[in-house]
Amino acid sequence: MVLKITQGLFMADFSDSYAILGIPLDADPKDVRKSYLKIARRLHPDSRDGSNPAEKILAEQILSKLVNPAWEILSQEKTRTEYNLILKLKGQGLNRSAQTSNFAPVAQQLMTANNPDFFYRNAIQELAAKQYDDLNQIRNVTGQISELNAAYLIRKNESGENTISSTRPLYTVGATVTPPPPPAQSASRFDPRATASGINRESMAEPNFRRAENFYRKGDYTQAIRELREGIQNDPKHSRCQSLLGMAYMQNKQGTMAKIHFNKALELDPNDEQATIGKQAIERAMAPAPDPKAGKSGLFGGLFGKKK
Repeated sequence: MVLKITQGLFMADFSDSYAILGIPLDADPKDVRKSYLKIARRLHPDSRDGSNPAEKILAEQILSKLVNPAWEILSQEKTRTEYNLILKLKGQGLNRSAQTSNFAPVAQQLMTANNPDFFYRNAIQELAAKQYDDLNQIRNVTGQISELNAAYLIRKNESGENTISSTRPLYTVGATVTPPPPPAQSASRFDPRATASGINRESMAEPNFRRAENFYRKGDYTQAIRELREGIQNDPKHSRCQSLLGMAYMQNKQGTMAKIHFNKALELDPNDEQATIGKQAIERAMAPAPDPKAGKSGLFGGLFGKKK
């Protein structure tokens, strides 16, 4: 990467495409395009007549290796959906006390703001306005925007809002945020051996699933895998165990194992969105590498910051 950014979500071995484009996490496609075109014009060599040759080269590299990959991910609905799923999971692993101690003041203020949505949007707008004015400040400003994104995800998780939407704000200005209703319980949550007696008993895998969720949020994917494997031994038809196990294997860079469990989850629950998107991400990552002359990185290269 031309600019090694070590703030906010970039600290989690993750390339924050929203921060790179200077847009909030729920930006709609029109805003994504508008921001990209504005940045591209600013960095294009033809727009930098007053710059010296070295600055023009640096600007072109930032455009091709940092900005363009972010645009490729967020401009397409499929890749943006896959990216948002991984972003959501990264957000679940953030810890207020551990992650925010080194944040810049503006992100720390967001952590205690009474109206986080209003504060977040205004802060993003102010930073984005100057983000690409000075090549020497791009890394710092982009890092501050990513810190805002991380702080916002922490606030979102604490409120019980655990989805990222491109069509509505994560918070409503001036409104009280209430946690969403719990998801409908799938058949795998209950012990099928109890149905004959008319008694709904919790699946024997459910305690393992809950412990695994906590390990996953903390980024301890190895321990999550252990819990989920034990849970599946207790109840092989627990679809959510299968799906989360696929995600844990994917985070551990074990694509083949991830795909196996995504497929099993979808056999048990064809409507499992997490397994569907995870499987698509794995298949894209396992697809033959594109021609390097084309200058495009794969999805996982864009997601995890490994750019040429």
